[in-house]
Amino acid sequence: MNKKISFIDISYEELESLPVVDLEKRIKCRIEPYFERIPNMSLKEKIKMREDVKNTRKMSFRFSQEITKDIPKERIQMALSYLAKLFRILDIEIRKIDQRKI
Repeated sequence: MNKKISFIDISYEELESLPVVDLEKRIKCRIEPYFERIPNMSLKEKIKMREDVKNTRKMSFRFSQEITKDIPKERIQMALSYLAKLFRILDIEIRKIDQRKI
């Protein structure tokens, strides 16, 4: 239960028990360096990170329902929304690079 969720660096225990305001601050603080790094990444690195984010969402939430079943849905949604935002930004950046190649 103390395993940290990639990119947001929050354990399931913290996801369940931290006050919501503190939880959001912590997630925001821990995911921010990933956003800051994106402009300096190569296309290959962006594609890999996008896949890693997708797999984190899948493995940490979708396929671990036994672990997350007692965590309030709004807390899970908060974590997922930050991961989704990171995924979207990476996806937009990848598309921009791909369009320039055409």
